[in-house]
This record gives sequence, structure tokens and C-alpha cells, in this order.
Amino acid sequence: MFTLTQDWLRRYYGSKDNQKKDAENWLLRHGKNVPKDKIDAWSYYKHLIEYQPNTPDIVPQCMDAIGTEFRSELEAHSWVNSLRCPTPARAYKEVLELVHPNSILELGVGGDSAISTGIYLAFLEEQKAPRMLSIDYHKLDTVWERYKDVPFWSFEQKDSVQALIDLERMYRDFDLIFIDTIHSYTHTLEELEKSAKMTFFICLDDCDFQGNDFDPEPGGVKKALEVWLEENKDWQRVDLDYGNNVALIEKKVGIQSNGKEGKTYY
Repeated sequence: MFTLTQDWLRRYYGSKDNQKKDAENWLLRHGKNVPKDKIDAWSYYKHLIEYQPNTPDIVPQCMDAIGTEFRSELEAHSWVNSLRCPTPARAYKEVLELVHPNSILELGVGGDSAISTGIYLAFLEEQKAPRMLSIDYHKLDTVWERYKDVPFWSFEQKDSVQALIDLERMYRDFDLIFIDTIHSYTHTLEELEKSAKMTFFICLDDCDFQGNDFDPEPGGVKKALEVWLEENKDWQRVDLDYGNNVALIEKKVGIQSNGKEGKTYY
């Protein structure tokens, strides 16, 4: 069992000394109905208040949880991250229940957010012989401190497409590959093509995103997914109850019904 403490919250979700003023200003500019008398106290939790528009009472909820026992420290991280981004968190958990992976390749950690990272690690902790590899173009900071001691997790700083090329050469495979990188059409299309050689399940975040202004070709993740599925008829999209902006696709070979109408899994 793991007991959530204030020191733990401050260590992994708090503001550094030079970040507190910026956190105050962020709350004043972007906070959602933040009580004026709470701004100073809440500004000590940079990695919570940045998600306050998603969950307006995220800081009070976390403070009220001090002293609560969780199954493990990873379960506590998963709970906090589900508060930070509740909508995608529900979709990630639904995907995990459908696929029930023992191994996950995460392409894109999301800087110091790592919502998917925390939820996936807590799930894998309960599986037999789990392993998870996270890839991000940028160096990790707070996220590294959170998870560096997890024995079945590893991180590599590199481009996601290059990582997939390297993994294919090593004949690596994964039960689930998660894609949440730069969201451009061409890059996502490459990720899909290479991921499909190493898994039967691919989860894409921001699946309705239609591209960045600086992309050489418009369309983003949305177009890449549509084009790729049209060209790969042996893959199909899985209907998700909580799939708002999160997509799960699966290879059709070997699918068996899981008893839920309109949903399938291996």
C-alpha cells in the first residue's frame, strides 16, 4: 500500500521555487473560477493548476486525498493524472481494458504532462512480466523523476519514426502502440505504417486534429488515420464509449468477440 502525502504531491506535482510566480500569473490568466484567496496556496502546485480548467477543484481534491491509501505509488500517479485530463484518461483506461496489454510502446510522453504514461504504468504493474518503452523527442524532467525507478519502464530520447525503425530492426513487438507526437499528416502516416509491423493494436491521441499551421501537408492525425485505414483493409477502427478524440484501431486477423456489442478484441 502507498499513502499519499503532501510532500509527495509537492515533489512530483509542485512548483519549483522559480516557478511559483509564473504559476500565480497562470492562474490569474487561465484559471477557471479560481477563488482569489486560493491563488497563493494553489500556485505551489504547478503540475496540477495547469489542468485546473479541466478539473476546477483539482487542487482541493488532491489536498483532501492526503492520507489516502492507494494500492501502490503508481496507482496514486494514475489517480492524479486522471484528474488532470479526465476525458482522455477515461479513453486510455477503456483501451487498456479492451486490449489488456502486457507490453506498451508509448510514442510521445507530452513533456511534463505524461498523462498516458502514468495511467499505462499503473495498469501494467498488475500484469505478468510487464514492459513499457516511452519515446519522446525531448528530454524528460519531472516525469523522469516520477517514474525513473519503475523496473519495467524505460525511456529513450529520439524521434518516434527513427525509434520505430530501430525497434523493427531488433524484431521488437508490443501488445499496444500509443501515438501522441507532433500530429502532422506525414509523420503520423509514417508512424502508422511502421507501428503496424509490430503490433495488432494502435491507439492514437488527438485523432480529430487536422494539422499544424507549419505542416508541409495539411490534414494532421485525422487525415492520416482516414487515409491509412482506407489503404489497409485488414485494419479497422474500434468503437469506444469514451473515444472523444482518442482512436483505437486493430488488425482484423484473429479477432474474437469480447461480449460487448460492436466491440472486438484479441
